[in-house]
Amino acid sequence: MIVEDAPYMRETIEMMLDTERYEVVGTAVNGREAVKKYKELKPDLVTMDLVMEEMDGIRATKEIKRYDPHALILVISALGTSKYIDEAMEAGAGEYLWKPFTVENLFEVFERLLGTEEKPKPGLESKFLSSLEGSRDKVEIVTYLHGIYPNISDSADISKHTNTDQATVLRELQGMGSRSDKSNSLYSVWGSWIK
Repeated sequence: MIVEDAPYMRETIEMMLDTERYEVVGTAVNGREAVKKYKELKPDLVTMDLVMEEMDGIRATKEIKRYDPHALILVISALGTSKYIDEAMEAGAGEYLWKPFTVENLFEVFERLLGTEEKPKPGLESKFLSSLEGSRDKVEIVTYLHGIYPNISDSADISKHTNTDQATVLRELQGMGSRSDKSNSLYSVWGSWIK
């Protein structure tokens, strides 16, 4: 289901998704309509804009998650500051995608949320762990990761992580382009360090 108040963007997302891989079961133009339609349609995944009249995307996400704690919600917005990312994740969004985006970006995020992405090759995680072993300084680790793997992209559920510094590092790693097996594995290693 697509939740977007701008007609052009709503139609664009619908065209991107209306393929053999996915079916758009409904659309909504504001958060209030999104909550109502979610209960009626029970879609596998919801794309949610943040800034809308009547009810914004953060509140709609909270309402949907209250109704269905297992709902998969992808926030799609031009608001890319950490404040909005934090609010979206705390509300229950599983991912955050910045506008503008490509069809490939959208499909990558859908695959992650739906659990249909390719898994990393075995053995890569231990290689990354051993290469970073003994490095305690978070800034050093982030610099290392950015220098070697500039295409890391993931939107972890930051609300599950209790250490604010580590959540900040996670935000630095997300939304930076396509994922490769190496960056996927590296990100999962980094995530395992902070749980």
